[in-house]
Amino acid sequence: MGELAGFDGGARLRMGSVSRATVVFDFACSHRRLRHNCSHPGELVETVALTESKIKDLESKKFDKLYEKEQSHWSKLASNAFLAARDHICSGHQPRPDDVLKMLLPMLEPDVLLRHHQENNHCQYKRWREMFAEYMIDNHFTKEAP
Repeated sequence: MGELAGFDGGARLRMGSVSRATVVFDFACSHRRLRHNCSHPGELVETVALTESKIKDLESKKFDKLYEKEQSHWSKLASNAFLAARDHICSGHQPRPDDVLKMLLPMLEPDVLLRHHQENNHCQYKRWREMFAEYMIDNHFTKEAP
């Protein structure tokens, strides 16, 4: 089997021929999302992927109404998460949505408005908070443009 010649841009392998490293890397690529500019090949990262299905699930639990009702509150949280991600994760560069999500989730955990909504609508699982955070990022950064 070929030898590992090196890494190209941190995401692609240059190889003389197919090896086990390539097979493992390709397996990771085909089954999970990868950031193409990551520092290590095959590094798995969470990405913001607000799908139509998630939007419908959120609407069924009235999260869209919650967002509209308190839009200034959610926009302020999203802006704070954006600034924190820019300053603390991205060294002053434009953060990616998944970086903003990392900062936003801990901000949402103690939020009284969100907790109250989750209790009233029987959706207290963590996944609802995560989907709402994705919804906030989508609305704030794609529709309002910071």
